[in-house]
Amino acid sequence: MKFALICKFLHFSNNNEIDENTSQRELFKIKPVLDQLQKRFMEVYIPEQRISIDGSLLGWKGRLTWKQYISSKRKRFGIKLFILAESSTGYTYNFLIFTGADTNYGNSFVSEPLSARVVLELSNNILDNDYCLSLDNYYTSVDLAEKLSMRRTDCVRTVRLNRKGIPKELKQKKLEHGEACALFRKKIMFLKYKDKKEIVMISTLHDNQFVEKKKQREGNEKASS
Repeated sequence: MKFALICKFLHFSNNNEIDENTSQRELFKIKPVLDQLQKRFMEVYIPEQRISIDGSLLGWKGRLTWKQYISSKRKRFGIKLFILAESSTGYTYNFLIFTGADTNYGNSFVSEPLSARVVLELSNNILDNDYCLSLDNYYTSVDLAEKLSMRRTDCVRTVRLNRKGIPKELKQKKLEHGEACALFRKKIMFLKYKDKKEIVMISTLHDNQFVEKKKQREGNEKASS
């Protein structure tokens, strides 16, 4: 009973100050809390060089007009977030909450395509500091890789073969199992590799040299002997 009363009367924003014409009115009631969390996440910790941007789903089954359903997630219903995190620890450095058409992505890269804008807005505070971004192919484009490179930020990611800017020679190259083909354009490497299926990736950090990695089982056997 007391918990219900606390939830009923706990307010972080003045309801009389809400403007129905502004963006993110869905988050108005908790915006001061979100802003403070976002600020502190970036103040108290400096992430290592390798960072990652991806989507996440915060489980939620309550009533919410912008609740998402993503079948591939463990909790299929919830609130969708775009997160920039440190790759080694998973520490969340920055985040955006998706609220549908009303989503506030930021004001620094409004002319960019949505997928590129998410990446640039989330990483805006750490651009020009020699970070390396790992991305899902949803965000991938050659244009974004070039823009990140101009801001002293490397990126490594898989890419869909039909993306604009992928060299025609790479698209047409036929590979056998285990074969690879790499092409370069300035700092960007385009790599195509054939395993069970063709995998295409771009990187502004690596070259086309392969390194043989021993299987974990082999390493354990040698250690035990």
